[in-house]
Amino acid sequence: MRTRSVLSLSLVLAASMVVCRGQTTSPDPRDDSRADREGQAVADRFPPELVNFVPDPKKPVFTGAGPGHWDVRIRERGWILREGDLYRMWYTGFERDSSPLLKLGYATSPDGIHWTRHANNPIYDEHWVEDMMVVRHKGTYYMFAEGKGDQAQLLISEDGIKWKRVGQLDVRKKNGDPIEPGPYGTPTAWVENDVWYLFYERRDLGIWLAKSRDMKIWTNVQDEPVIQLGPAEYDKEQVALNQIIKYNGRYYAYYHGAGAPLSGTRKRLWCTCVATSENLVHWEKYDKNPLFPLEENKSSGILVHDGKRYLLYTMHDQVVRHVPREETKVKPPESGSGKRTTTARSLPVSNAGAEILQASITGPQFRAPELFHSFEDYYNPRLKRLRDEYELDKVVTGEPNEFRRILKLRHWVHQRWKFDFYQDFKGDAFAILEKAKTGCGFNCAHSMTVQHAVLSSMGYVSRYVLVDRNHEDLGGSRHHGVNEVWSNDYAKWVLLDAQYDTHFERDGTPLSALELHEAVRVDGGRGVVLVRGVERRPVPMAPKTGPQPHEATIYSYWWVCYPQRQNPFSQPHFAARERLIIFDNEAFRKTTWYRGPASDLKKHFAYAAGAFVPTTDRTQIEWTPGVPDLRARRVGPAELDVELRSATPNFKAYVVRINGDDACLCEDGLLRWKLKPGANSLEVRSRNLFGIDGPPVIARVTLKQ
Repeated sequence: MRTRSVLSLSLVLAASMVVCRGQTTSPDPRDDSRADREGQAVADRFPPELVNFVPDPKKPVFTGAGPGHWDVRIRERGWILREGDLYRMWYTGFERDSSPLLKLGYATSPDGIHWTRHANNPIYDEHWVEDMMVVRHKGTYYMFAEGKGDQAQLLISEDGIKWKRVGQLDVRKKNGDPIEPGPYGTPTAWVENDVWYLFYERRDLGIWLAKSRDMKIWTNVQDEPVIQLGPAEYDKEQVALNQIIKYNGRYYAYYHGAGAPLSGTRKRLWCTCVATSENLVHWEKYDKNPLFPLEENKSSGILVHDGKRYLLYTMHDQVVRHVPREETKVKPPESGSGKRTTTARSLPVSNAGAEILQASITGPQFRAPELFHSFEDYYNPRLKRLRDEYELDKVVTGEPNEFRRILKLRHWVHQRWKFDFYQDFKGDAFAILEKAKTGCGFNCAHSMTVQHAVLSSMGYVSRYVLVDRNHEDLGGSRHHGVNEVWSNDYAKWVLLDAQYDTHFERDGTPLSALELHEAVRVDGGRGVVLVRGVERRPVPMAPKTGPQPHEATIYSYWWVCYPQRQNPFSQPHFAARERLIIFDNEAFRKTTWYRGPASDLKKHFAYAAGAFVPTTDRTQIEWTPGVPDLRARRVGPAELDVELRSATPNFKAYVVRINGDDACLCEDGLLRWKLKPGANSLEVRSRNLFGIDGPPVIARVTLKQ
């Protein structure tokens, strides 16, 4: 609920306030460490990816249609769901403040930025509908909305377009009596373990919580608000809850609040805020609320996950899209460098002429694969089958950071079975996972097989890696199977061991198998740390010699090779003998890879079979999936033709952004870049059919003024 007003605001007055908790006397320096811990605890409860957003694009992505339309204006909370590659929006439209009926509109978008209204809008006009939210549960769409007089109501639909009104929500006190007559609006639902939870406000004076198992009778958990007004000025007089999400085991409530009216008016400035809870009843407000300056008057905020991260949309009375602030993201390092390289390199421009004063490019370098072949195919039904049967999307739901999503998938594989070194079961990923349900254990080969299948089905570029110990250390070999995945966050290959849920890092940067191979050969891997789990906690490695509790040690990477064929999941029954790519360095040329126990050591079969494919070009091993290559040619006084190419398995399009403006898609790899006098920038990412974007490459051109 929100009082409607046609007042225009010509001057915004805002005051900032710092609210300190605890004692008000001068701080004791001895308390610094405690303050640091408390500050870190707050940061853990309110991670930056949930609270730190900036508008992108800067202009609204959706507004009222203007005079002559049924939805001249839009108001209150609308709702956005992302389903597959489609963003779906429901919104309230009206012609004027005195409109006798507020109607339901619908729009769709391929990217969450460019929206198309439904041809048959308004899609529902039988009853008053505003301030709605939508839950899709077990194939049915449930819309919780305000009706006339701010009475909470429920509508249902099978497709999200044709809606049927069920009626007003029957909300009772804790003792079963009906709540007092009057407004009860901004209904927000959350369903978990077949229990429905309903948050609602009463004249914006607090947020109450009721629950139901049948969606017919809703009973208050308590008869006092679970989120109350204040004490800070920004939400001291009015609050209403828009959305509940669950992230890393905690609940987050996105709500809007308002303080006192502006001096001399009835106009209030609304703001977007967040609170967190462990049980949906006791809530802690973010101490840096509101999320945007009060004078921006942004409210009715909801989060929408775009497949990689959360976006924040504020809805009243125009839709503004926000993305996580860049500095809160992990900065991806250059491939193989262990740190991010920001040094610009030259961008060749044919026919540049004297008008092009400077042309450079930053980001990872394009390296095409000439040895690896046959990548996993998006259209192969095995990928979708695995993703759907094992509900892999749910494993990463709510996780905006790509590398953590990858680690969560690794952890999921790790948890499927107990380790059984002697298990010799032969089967593909489906067979292994089915047999694991019986309690059967498996070893590294099975972990490697399933992890590759899982990562590939979720759109990541993965490959098998076969590694082994120096036979002289243990009196025999101890071969091991792991995977590498291309990380877009780090713009490099990263080794993942699903059997032990581990990988290796140096100075916080995940390492590849080749980097481990070189490190152990040079100095035994000094400075390399073994980390486990999604949280990347350091754990001890197995020693170089003596009893070996496991293969999770840098000494397992004395030898490293890679199957040349990259699609063992979609083509599991390949008949020919695999060829193995191996780095042709001094280690390969001057030492010999032996396999087997001490009593039966033999040269690796690939020597006699001619199966090794040696390469002295490490870029063939470290080829760069998804990294664009740009070639430019000047075709006019202030125009460049830019040709894009990349080695992107399951390529869909390039995501292009010129001078920081709205992103657009380029499918054919050809674009005309119109330059303005002075500095110009062109950011390019690849996007695959799974919706995963590669690392950015940025070209900068300075045109003579």
